[in-house]
Amino acid sequence: MERNQLIKEFTFTMFTYLLLLVLVFIIQIEYTNKYFAFLLLAPPIPAIIFLWKFVKIKKKPQRDFIKALNDAIIYIISGIVALFGLLKTMPHVQFDIFDILLKNDIGYLLLCFYSILIFIKAYVAICETRANIKLLQAKKDEIE
Repeated sequence: MERNQLIKEFTFTMFTYLLLLVLVFIIQIEYTNKYFAFLLLAPPIPAIIFLWKFVKIKKKPQRDFIKALNDAIIYIISGIVALFGLLKTMPHVQFDIFDILLKNDIGYLLLCFYSILIFIKAYVAICETRANIKLLQAKKDEIE
């Protein structure tokens, strides 16, 4: 059951990306158009929805594994960003990785990936909160 549901959700996500790709080629919004920024938000959304559904169907040990792996990646990325930020604050250092990354497609893709990881972290926390609320309600019912 879980596997079939996951395949169904993955197929829907891939279809959504295909539809987005077709729309991008049909619409052809210029960079100067005021709606272009909203178009940039579109690619992470199907992945976020798929990953939320993926995390939802998993059991607690599997969610804990996803959470631990996700946290490790987020902390590594945050550490690298802090390191480059530290280099940027030093006097007489001309190297600015942020100027390079935030002005091209690689920076956009990295930020999309990072935002997806943050949404996964948030959804795992929501799942854990729901489970803890149910546990607390069960204990409260036992006491009464």
